[in-house]
Amino acid sequence: MKTLLLTAAAAGLVAVASLSPASAIEPKPSGSNTPPTVGSTATRTPHYEWQYHYAGRQPARWEGHWVLVR
Repeated sequence: MKTLLLTAAAAGLVAVASLSPASAIEPKPSGSNTPPTVGSTATRTPHYEWQYHYAGRQPARWEGHWVLVR
């Protein structure tokens, strides 16, 4: 029983030691090495998005409309 436990522990250590250290590195954004900054949001093209909200109690309903997002 003791040899089985030692064998399992040794196999676990070998498995942990064989893991690549590159797997611990966080992924980088595609296309650049720096994260996007606040100034880069101004380069996005304006587009419309559908937004909705709860409109009331009598009668209970949801209203939606298109909003220009910049």
